[in-house]
Amino acid sequence: MVRLRGLLAAVCYRMGNPRWRRHWRAAYAGVALPGYGQLLTGLDPQLGLHFWLLAVEEGLAIPEAAAALDHIPGGIEAVQGLLVGPDPQVRGRGAQALALAAQEKSMPALVDARQGEEEPGVIAALEEAQEAIVRTPPPRLRVQLLGGFALHRGDEPIPDSAWPRPLVRRLFQYFAVNAGVPLPTERL
Repeated sequence: MVRLRGLLAAVCYRMGNPRWRRHWRAAYAGVALPGYGQLLTGLDPQLGLHFWLLAVEEGLAIPEAAAALDHIPGGIEAVQGLLVGPDPQVRGRGAQALALAAQEKSMPALVDARQGEEEPGVIAALEEAQEAIVRTPPPRLRVQLLGGFALHRGDEPIPDSAWPRPLVRRLFQYFAVNAGVPLPTERL
C-alpha cells in the first residue's frame, strides 16, 4: 500500500492533481513505520527517486528526503538538477538537500549554480551547501598491501588507471608501509 500511495503521489503531482499531497502524506507515514524505511529506497528505488525528489521540490521532509536520495542510485544527481530550475524556492530546497547529503561530488554543480544565481536566498543556500561539504571529512582511505595492492576511498575502489605513473603508485605504497616513520630524503 505504501508503494501504491507513493506512486499515486508522484503521478498526481506530475498531472497537477492536488490530491498528490494526501497520497504523499500517506506514503510518508508508511515509510516511517518500523521495518518499512527502506521500502522506497531499496525495494523500489525508481519510485523512491520520484517520491523523495517530489519531497525536496515541495519542501516536505527535506532531511529524510536527502538521506533517502543519498542511498538511491542517481538520487544526488537528480537533486543537482533542481539547482537549474525556474523556481527559486525549488533551487534553494535543492541546495538545502545537497547540504544535508554533503556529498563532495555535488560541489561542481553547486559552484556552477552559484555563478549564475541572482536570488539572495538561493545564493545563501548554495553557499551553505558548499560550506557543509567543505566541513565534512573526506571518506576514509583503505589500503590493502597483502595479497595484492588495492586502494578504496570510502566504498569506492580506486582503479590502477587513476595513478598518473607507476612511480607515484609505488611511492604511495612505500608511504603506506612506512606510515608514521620519519623518512630521510636520501632514502626516498
